[in-house]
Amino acid sequence: MASLDPKALVDIASSSTNPSFAVKTLLRASEIYISQLPTASSRRERSQNIKSILAQAECLKQWNYGLSKSEEIILLKGSLLSGCKVPPWNGKPSPEIIDQLVLSPDQINQIDHWVDGREIYGSNIWPDQMEIKQMLLSNCSFVASLIALSPLNAANLSSILLADKSSFTFKIYLNGTYRRLSITPNIPVSLDLTPLTVMSTHLGPILVEKAFHALRNSYDFQGSNSATDLFLLLGYIPEIVRLHSPEIDLDEIRLRGGVMTVGSNKYEEIGQHNFALTEFDQNTVRVVNPWGGSKLHEWTQLHRSFETLYISHDPVQFRHRYQKHFSGPQQFVVHPSHGEICVLLSQHISTWTDTWTAMDVFLGSTKIYDFKNPILKGHKLDSFYTFCRLKPFSGPRILVPVSPSSSNWTISLYSQESIYCEHVASPAFRCKEIALWKGTSKINSSTFITNQQYRITITSVSFVALVITSAKGLVRLDLLSSDERVDRLRSGDCLANSGNYQPSQAVILKVLDPGKYIVIPTCFESTEGGYEIQVESDSFIKLEKLAPYDAGKFKKSLATTNQQVHITVSRLTEIWIIVLSREFIGLQFLAENEEVIWEENISDGRLGLFSGKLRVEKGFYFLKRVGEDEWNIEIISDNRIEVG
Repeated sequence: MASLDPKALVDIASSSTNPSFAVKTLLRASEIYISQLPTASSRRERSQNIKSILAQAECLKQWNYGLSKSEEIILLKGSLLSGCKVPPWNGKPSPEIIDQLVLSPDQINQIDHWVDGREIYGSNIWPDQMEIKQMLLSNCSFVASLIALSPLNAANLSSILLADKSSFTFKIYLNGTYRRLSITPNIPVSLDLTPLTVMSTHLGPILVEKAFHALRNSYDFQGSNSATDLFLLLGYIPEIVRLHSPEIDLDEIRLRGGVMTVGSNKYEEIGQHNFALTEFDQNTVRVVNPWGGSKLHEWTQLHRSFETLYISHDPVQFRHRYQKHFSGPQQFVVHPSHGEICVLLSQHISTWTDTWTAMDVFLGSTKIYDFKNPILKGHKLDSFYTFCRLKPFSGPRILVPVSPSSSNWTISLYSQESIYCEHVASPAFRCKEIALWKGTSKINSSTFITNQQYRITITSVSFVALVITSAKGLVRLDLLSSDERVDRLRSGDCLANSGNYQPSQAVILKVLDPGKYIVIPTCFESTEGGYEIQVESDSFIKLEKLAPYDAGKFKKSLATTNQQVHITVSRLTEIWIIVLSREFIGLQFLAENEEVIWEENISDGRLGLFSGKLRVEKGFYFLKRVGEDEWNIEIISDNRIEVG
């Protein structure tokens, strides 16, 4: 190991998932640098390297990032992006080397051929001071990122690159870990050898740009933002600040530091454009245009010219870190902290499709089902990641990812103080069912009876969470103490409900005694698509889908304006009478001798919906109504009957 280049040792340590090994490797790299000090041409540079390595080793001792087997599998699954293989970093070239990238028709017209960039720029890859300028590619945020990064730590860019005779391998950060991406040095140029790429005196920035575009396999790129760009390039923590928000404190932001750029939606005639921020003074900052040129601005007046501030934080500055890779929806409880905690949630992506991500924060330490009242409502970002800050707090907090995606995720917490974070445990027993909506099914509608209904069985006193989730529509849940299907909800029937109809999700949380209960999901308006109903409990629970109301039964239907309908029953049977009418307000079921067996009047605001279950013997019966309008009759029975 002593013969290795100390830079290579630092590379090996940063890619290791074993904290102990990483610390030992970093300390060995520092020892080699120290041994080289007497003969070093630049003692100052080597001293800075030693300080940086020791600081990184100290951080690693505090970080919690040992991987479970399931996490290793998740990271391996994240090794493909838009057809490009990006396996986890191991200090070696990727098995797939990317040569020429896709060009737009306009770009094709501007180039003549591809050439090895070393033939133009020579073998000296990195300049001491980067001087770059955006040219023909629509990547102002990327170029602004390099300009903003250069005065602070341009050496970070050189550390992400490994070179051999025919390719260059970059260490990028994607889908929860550092990964390797290998490219050839071939670049597109015009007939006079002018590159299509960023203008630079050295090849290094051009290769970084090619690797960045290789993630999309194309130079035809409509732009990103600097926070995202440096997240992918260096694993920097991305933070996006809306400059017009009344909640921001620019003085506090300046003290925190970081690599910063700004974005404008109204720059000259092109609209969106990004600028680098450099030369921070007491009250001013230099705003650098990637096309060339710069101007001093008052720090506190940036909002007059720009909408968004993009900040990228080097994770090495934090002494403590917690990171977890997980699948599907999960919640995390963060225990009390004396220091601020930065939280980064990122989806694992396989394509560059449009998506959004948010994260809400709640009080407590148990699983959240009802998401109405967060103490911090996350901003919905049109991105595969989101970021928030938790101020010092005395009670536990629940972090709840919010996204339409069900992909794999990584959650990372950073702080100067110790962090204690863990998965929120779900109740021991969980059941779920998936079904399709059948038109309008709200509780007072004529089609309520067609709703799918469910029976839950509980064997001991239990806390129960009932959750319905629907991609569309306003939904509601009702819970009844019963063990069989009901035809409608009568006053006093409901043991609990989720309240008014809610968009997408409704919840009932209740402690229930042993027994059987009916759960009824409904939607307010006609809704296409499906829904999922989930039941969780801290003791055994059984969820059953009940058969449709007419399953295995005989059914007779009739629409008429007559005042009464004759029914003939040939043997003892159970019948279920369902009647719908717009006008009449009363209904009677009579024996042949006109004895009233059952009757019902409208008194609860329903629009002429009648329903009754009867057990009747062989004989002749009449169904009589009070009213003038046409009525629709449906009779469900165990045995054949005649209706006329």
